Amino acid sequence: MSYADLHLHTTASDGQMTPWQMVRNVARQGISVFAITDHDTFSGIDAACEAAVKYNLKFIPGIELSTIWQDEEVHILGYKLDHRDRKLNQELIRLRNARSQRIECIVDKLTNLGYSITVEEIKAFARESSSVGRPHVARALVAKGYMTSVAECFDELLNQGRPGFVERYKLPAPTAISLIRDAGGVPFLAHPGLLQNGLNTAAQLQEHGLQGIEAFHSEHGVEQETEFVRFAQQTKLWVSGGSDCHGSGLLGSVKVDLDWIRPWALKD
Repeated sequence: MSYADLHLHTTASDGQMTPWQMVRNVARQGISVFAITDHDTFSGIDAACEAAVKYNLKFIPGIELSTIWQDEEVHILGYKLDHRDRKLNQELIRLRNARSQRIECIVDKLTNLGYSITVEEIKAFARESSSVGRPHVARALVAKGYMTSVAECFDELLNQGRPGFVERYKLPAPTAISLIRDAGGVPFLAHPGLLQNGLNTAAQLQEHGLQGIEAFHSEHGVEQETEFVRFAQQTKLWVSGGSDCHGSGLLGSVKVDLDWIRPWALKD
């Protein structure tokens, strides 16, 4: 039987596998359809496309945009879009600049807290990533012996409300949806089960052009997935799903039956 995983991150953003490594491991898991959805960047798309050809896999270009909706951070997934779209890429440059400015502010805060760390050290952990973020800060802190794990860094320093947290610019969710659709893509609400009221958010954003929800996700329970599928069917939203893998541990934990994505992802 064939399966899909439409939520994967690589070293192009905050993942730990290069696009080629990710695709090789996707093939080993028996997944035949996959999407790379790096945060606010398309820089891994071309390499993933080349690797998909080598491993004879169906590749769907994607992205995960960080947005804001009613004072809550909401992630919007975009699939099947033109990753060279000029307007969308202009906005991605703005988002990447905001990320860079945020890292500088985080370093200032950490320095004042007594942590000896530089922007250059953080970027070294980002490697080829064009989307430098808090996970790279956390990895640098662990490497320098300040913390024992990335999770501890977030809990102690980098999560909202902690002393090293810095807010950053996010796209309004309706703007992200419009950008994706204008680029020929299909916008989905990512991991609604992690939101305060994912179904309510999906219903509201459907009025702004949202076309689907990520019903299947590594942090969704079975009851949640059933609820999200039912909601999608009732509201005529499409269904997607994926592991949200950033390393190797979650890869293969979510294998979506192709029948769920066939109506929108596999049609010509």
